[in-house]
Amino acid sequence: MLFLIACEEEDKNPFALDDLESAAVLRTLELVNLEVDINDITNSQIAVRVQADDFVNNAQFESVDVFVSFVDTFIDTDGDLTMTDRDDEDISRPDALVRNIAASEFTMDEKGKPVNTITIDAAEAISLLNLEDDLDRVDGGDIFRVRLAIKLNNGLVFTNTNLNGNVTGLFFNSPFRYDASVVCGYPNTFLIGNYEMEIIEGTGPFGIFVNSGNVSITATSGTAREVTLDYLPDAGPFNFALKFNLICGKVIVPEQDSGGGLGCGAGNIQLETESLITAGLFDGDSLDDSSFTIKFNDFTADGGCGGSAYPVELKFTKI
Repeated sequence: MLFLIACEEEDKNPFALDDLESAAVLRTLELVNLEVDINDITNSQIAVRVQADDFVNNAQFESVDVFVSFVDTFIDTDGDLTMTDRDDEDISRPDALVRNIAASEFTMDEKGKPVNTITIDAAEAISLLNLEDDLDRVDGGDIFRVRLAIKLNNGLVFTNTNLNGNVTGLFFNSPFRYDASVVCGYPNTFLIGNYEMEIIEGTGPFGIFVNSGNVSITATSGTAREVTLDYLPDAGPFNFALKFNLICGKVIVPEQDSGGGLGCGAGNIQLETESLITAGLFDGDSLDDSSFTIKFNDFTADGGCGGSAYPVELKFTKI
């Protein structure tokens, strides 16, 4: 029998006490900016504020390595696209070390935990990744990916590839990886307000993803929006805010926890849009917010529930 667990009690530590002498996290305090302006890439900044915790009162916290990579998300491998500014050359770049931030460069918050706002200039990332000659191939929806690694003085290193599933969710909110999308600007009033939502596709291990109905969309930045949904109505429902980004005429759902921290004891169920090719679209002009679709896969991580990824498509019509 599988039990769905929503982690909402922050006083319960998901690690065993014996494990805390060999564990560390970087809690996300604020996503300061995860957008790179396609019209002004070299003057854009990527920034996130984090809190370091080694669970032994900072006795082992040594430093944080900051890496950046580039993900070319739209590659015309079949030669069937009509967009003249794209081609079939993948200009993705692997991790490059931006800098090492010593523990002494962190400041202490009111709880005695080290905090730091980690900032990367897009111009610096472009130089480190040798992207100068390929800037004309950078398009909306491509990603500058930031990866953090916390290093302890006993030689242990923790990053997104060796995490306990509890670390990435609601309790610690420590993904160690942040995707900064290349975006186009939109008016502050664009795509907000009341919409009629229709589920076109989306049934998984625990039933339908969400029921159709009226919803309200709010803006969290110039290109980021969210809509509150009742996830898995047949099993819950579980209330959560689905986050999505407006990427130059397309609608992208970045990787996030389904249901805001829902799982079956092995991390959280997650969802995300697979690629720009499978992204949602506006029904008309990219500046017409009267109707649009969102497409993504749910159960991209099953949280120990044993399900497999399934496609979801939601259609929104302005009321």
